[in-house]
Amino acid sequence: MHANIVLLGLFFWFHNAVAQKGLQCFVPGECLDSQILGATPTNSSRECWRHCQSVTGCTWFTFYKDSQVCTSLSGCLRLSNEKCQDNCLSGEEECPEVQCGIHGRCYGALEGIRKVANARECASMCRHRDECFWNTYDPEHESCLMTNDCPVLDRSCSNCSSSERDCVAEIDASMNTPNEDNPKERPIVLMGADATFTQYYYNLYTQTTDKCELPPCAYSYFVQYTEVDNDFLGCAKGSINGSITITCYKFDTEEKAWDITDSLRLNQSQFFSFLPIPNRGILILTGSKPIYMYSGMKIEQVSEGFPFTSTSFKGSFCRTVVATDEIFVGFTQSTTLPRSINIETGVFENIKLPNLELMNSICGAFGPDGNRKVAIFGGTSFKNGKAEGNFDRTLILDWNSKKFEDHGQSLKASSFGWYGQTLSYGDTFLLYAPRNTKTDLFKFGINGNETSAHYLGTIPVRCLNVAFIQDDGC
Repeated sequence: MHANIVLLGLFFWFHNAVAQKGLQCFVPGECLDSQILGATPTNSSRECWRHCQSVTGCTWFTFYKDSQVCTSLSGCLRLSNEKCQDNCLSGEEECPEVQCGIHGRCYGALEGIRKVANARECASMCRHRDECFWNTYDPEHESCLMTNDCPVLDRSCSNCSSSERDCVAEIDASMNTPNEDNPKERPIVLMGADATFTQYYYNLYTQTTDKCELPPCAYSYFVQYTEVDNDFLGCAKGSINGSITITCYKFDTEEKAWDITDSLRLNQSQFFSFLPIPNRGILILTGSKPIYMYSGMKIEQVSEGFPFTSTSFKGSFCRTVVATDEIFVGFTQSTTLPRSINIETGVFENIKLPNLELMNSICGAFGPDGNRKVAIFGGTSFKNGKAEGNFDRTLILDWNSKKFEDHGQSLKASSFGWYGQTLSYGDTFLLYAPRNTKTDLFKFGINGNETSAHYLGTIPVRCLNVAFIQDDGC
């Protein structure tokens, strides 16, 4: 009853707020009484928008569907669809081409309002309604606003996230984000193995842990798994005569056994971490410059330019996949600046925090392609080379601008000091904290009001790496 009253209140609030105006993108109508900078033929409104971006002084565009003519304008004094009706579309030059996960609330033809837990649930609900083409998730009201269109985007709702219906596929395909709508792809988190090398997993949906029937690929505690084209891959660290051996495997589904496909010998001081790239492979990061990739057949060197030494990497540190060819690494036990690294070319870029140095922070990338961000959690803060104490705030790095902002929420350290690697799941981050004989699992909602990580459960194994796998993998 209470939820219905809240939703009814949101319905009337929505209609009262429609008059508020924000960024307008691909809306019906033409700009009249405005200065035309030029007219050129284009095949679509998106192409017209891109053309406007290339014209000096263009801030608005109008695309005429029947004649396929694009007009570039210095402004839009009057937007009208009296004459062209559905034949023309207009928009601002600032509009994003792929409108996924953009900040603001859509105002359009209302298709429904529902109470939901997160943005992914909202997007999924929209996709299953024939007349819903836009959805807005409002974390403050835990509401999903579904509309037929989005003629007005109100940016005053800073916590709101709006997306087109077609964005759902892009969100599902984004890095580190499994598809929860397909039962076969519902994720579980594979955590590791105990002293007998019996593996355990955590199921996100049932919030239960159990033994995994999948045998371990190697008798090692330092194992990384991932999936590529439905093949299950694993790489493990071992030691032979004072050197490090990385052995990589592919799982034979018929024989229910692991096949060794390749191995790599490194000096004791060279290896320090694995990093899985979903649907591509497992990165092998070394302190001797080369970066290696295992994608199911061979371990291959993909670049020469990893700009770190392994002596810096002890305890927690930040490592996350931003794109299929780009990673973000840093916040180690040295004050070396965090860096974005192109794993194909080795080109890297130092990214400096404003008036702040961090060590032993963890991180995770999230958001759709074209609007990627990196959340940075915890660690120790330094200023002028001196430790100031635990850093319990959350920072957000906008990947396009490479600018930081304080998220205004804190992620308090676990009771014993540090978290390990993170996994992002929609707008929620999964964090794990390994102990001697077990691993605690936590979640932290980036769009919520959490002041600490919420405890999910304990896995009876010590875990050094985590990975999403399909629930039929165990």
